[in-house]
Amino acid sequence: MFYVYFDFVLHVQIRIDSLRGGQKAAADKMAKEKKRLGGCLKGFLAFILLVVVGLVVLTGVTISKLTVDHHDLEIMGDEQDYQSGMEKAKTVVKGDITALHLLNIYNGKYEVQGSVPVEAVFTNAETYAILNKANETSGPMRNIQIKWLQGNKFEFYGVVDKSIMSIVNKHMGLNEEDNPALVKWIGRILHNKPVYGKGSFDLVSPNYVEIDMETVVMGNRTLKDENVSLIRNELRNLINKAVSLENGVSIEELTVENGALHYEGTLPREIKGQ
Repeated sequence: MFYVYFDFVLHVQIRIDSLRGGQKAAADKMAKEKKRLGGCLKGFLAFILLVVVGLVVLTGVTISKLTVDHHDLEIMGDEQDYQSGMEKAKTVVKGDITALHLLNIYNGKYEVQGSVPVEAVFTNAETYAILNKANETSGPMRNIQIKWLQGNKFEFYGVVDKSIMSIVNKHMGLNEEDNPALVKWIGRILHNKPVYGKGSFDLVSPNYVEIDMETVVMGNRTLKDENVSLIRNELRNLINKAVSLENGVSIEELTVENGALHYEGTLPREIKGQ
């Protein structure tokens, strides 16, 4: 296409030169111009090829780093852990618990009735079983692991699902209807990527838990401070939206004891996802 255009321009110029009696000069000019423009075009194509190859290499390296996983906490839980955890919580789940995945909790798509007093110690395995049962079909993460550490600290690990894009879109100002290709592309990059984080919590009041994040790693790439702050704020919002009197929750004590979470307060008597 480039050559067709350049040939057309050159032939027009040569025709003008011919009419003026400079046929040989025009022919020489055409040869020189074709050589020059051909060189420019080859240089341009070489540059584009270099850019494309560079992007492919960089993207490949970046994605390979994101998929490298050195932080699996190796926490497991089974149906027995799920049942024991739910018995301790004393909350009756109406309908399918998969409707209580993290995106629905984040967006307030659930209903609660009443409250019950609870004093219990939740193990890592019980926490794992409850979280993964709720998020196994539609949640933004899977294989969610939380390791409770002394001093009210914790480590978390999970594998991202592309459904997390509903949260990402909010912060990037993206609309799937307006940017379907971009949203789909970012979703593919994030999908199936391991995420690790380390932080701490502090019960400030019966209905507010302060969350601090020390570090967040995707694959083996440590996220920048501004991204860690964003994740901390979203985690804080997620927890404190749920921790409200309207949801039947009032916390008297929330501490880590011997590698397990000690909870004392109230929880909803019944809960149902929408």
